[in-house]
Amino acid sequence: MNHLITFPFILPLLAGALLMVLADRPAARKVVTAIMAMVGLAVGVALVMRSIEGPVTYQLGDWPAPFGISMHLDRLSATMVMLSAVIAAVAALPAIGVDDVRSRYALALAQFQVAGINGAFLAGDLFNIFVCFEILLISSYALMVQGNGRAPRAALVYTVINLTGSAIFLLGIGLLYGATGTLNLADLTVRLQMMPPEVTALGVTGAWLVALVFALKSAVLPIGLWLPGAYAIAGPTAITLFALLTKVGVYTMLRVFGPWFGGDSALAGIGTALWVAALVSLIFGAVLALAAMTLRRLAGALVVGSVATALLSLSIGGTLALSAALFYTLHSTIAAAACFLVASSLSRLRGVAEDRLDVAPAITGRGAMMLLFLGIAIVVTGLPPLSGFLGKVSVLQAVMPTSRATWSVTILLVSSLLTLLAVARAGNAVFLKAPSAPATERGRPGGAITAVAAGVMLALSVAMSVFGGPLRQWTDMAAFEVSRLAQPGFNTAPDVVSPHGMPPEHP
Repeated sequence: MNHLITFPFILPLLAGALLMVLADRPAARKVVTAIMAMVGLAVGVALVMRSIEGPVTYQLGDWPAPFGISMHLDRLSATMVMLSAVIAAVAALPAIGVDDVRSRYALALAQFQVAGINGAFLAGDLFNIFVCFEILLISSYALMVQGNGRAPRAALVYTVINLTGSAIFLLGIGLLYGATGTLNLADLTVRLQMMPPEVTALGVTGAWLVALVFALKSAVLPIGLWLPGAYAIAGPTAITLFALLTKVGVYTMLRVFGPWFGGDSALAGIGTALWVAALVSLIFGAVLALAAMTLRRLAGALVVGSVATALLSLSIGGTLALSAALFYTLHSTIAAAACFLVASSLSRLRGVAEDRLDVAPAITGRGAMMLLFLGIAIVVTGLPPLSGFLGKVSVLQAVMPTSRATWSVTILLVSSLLTLLAVARAGNAVFLKAPSAPATERGRPGGAITAVAAGVMLALSVAMSVFGGPLRQWTDMAAFEVSRLAQPGFNTAPDVVSPHGMPPEHP
C-alpha cells in the first residue's frame, strides 16, 4: 500500500511520455488523458484514506534518510494531491475539446506539470521540492504558449522571474544545508531551532531566501505582478492547472515555515514580513481587479487577492490559523480555476480573442452563462452561503485573537468590497451592455465544454459549503499534524483552541 505514494508522481510522468509518442494520434491522446483523469482521482482518494491512519514516509530505493529520496504522506499532502487530481480531471475537459486542437503536445505537457505539482506536495526534503518546482515550471513555460501564434511579452517575464527564483532557491538551500546539515523537512524543522550561534546568521539568511522564493511562487506582491499578464495569454487547460501553481508556494510555505510563525524564534520575522506582504497584496489585487480590461486579467487579479488571504492567515501561526489557511487554499484553488474557465468560455462564446470588457458582442447561451457567472461571482467575492464566505470567516476567526486583528480585518473587508465592485463591473460589461462591436469569430469551438468545466468547479464550491463542517475538522487535523513538528513547548501562536474540536497546540 505504501508504494501508492509514488503513483501521483510516477504515473503522470509515464503518461506524459506516452502522450509524446502518441503526438500524431489525436484519438489515442484523448483516451489516455481521460484514463489518467480517472486514475488520478482514484489514487487521490486512496491516499486520503491512507493518511487517516497517520503520517508515513516512503524511502525511494530503500535508501535510509537523510541520504535517500523521501516522500512524505500526511493529511496535508494527501489533501493537496487530492485537490491536484480534481483540478487535473476538470482541466482534461477543455484539454480534450480545445487545447488538443491547438497543439498536439498540450496534453503531454499538462501531465508533466501535474507530476511536478504532485511531487512538490509529496517531497520530504527541500532539494526534491526544488527538483519538482523545475519540472512543473519547465512544463508551464511551454504550456503557456503552446498553440499561441503571438510572441507574448508576459510569457518572457514569467519565465525570467521564475528562473531567477529558482537560482535564489538553490542558493537558499545551500545556506540552509551549511547551517543545519540537513534538507529533510522533519529534521530541518527541529534543527532550525538548534543552530549553534556561529551559524545562526547563515541559517536565517537561507531561510529568508527560501521564504522569498515561496512568496514568489505564491505571487505575493510586489514580486507577483507578473501573474495577471502571464495568465492572460494561456489556453483553458493551462490556466486551469495554473490555479494550482500559486498554491504550491502556499503549501511549501505552510509545510516548511508554518509551525514557526507567530513565535519568538528567528523565523518569526519571516511571518511578520509575510503578513505585511499579504496586506499589500490584498489591496493591490483588488485595485488590479478594478483596473482589469479583460476577463482573464480580472481572474489573475482575483488569484492575487485569494492567495494573499490564505497567506494572511498562515502568517499568524498556530494550528487554528494554519487550518484556516488550508481551508481557504482549497476554496481559492477551485474558485480560481472556475474564474479562468468561465473567462475562457465567455471569450469563445462571445467570439472575441481578447475578451475585453469594453467590447460587448452577443453571447451564445446568454442566460445559462449569466447564471454561471453569477454563481462564480458569489464564490470569488466571499458572499454567503458558498465556500468563499466560510473561508473568510475561518480566516477572521484565526486573526481576531491576535494583535494584528485591526489592520488585518480592515484591509480584508475593504479588499472584499473592492473585489465585489470589480466583479459586478465585469458582469455589467459582459451581460448588460448592448453590443458595441460585432463578433469577429462567432462560433469559436470549445466554449460549451469549457463552460461545463467551470460549472463543475462551481458545483465543487457548493459541495465545500454543504460539507464545510467535516472539511474544517479535516483541515484542523492536518494543521495539527504539521504544527506538532515544532519543538515541544515552543509557542507557535496565541493560546487559541479551534471551535471545531481540534486537539491543543501540543500534546
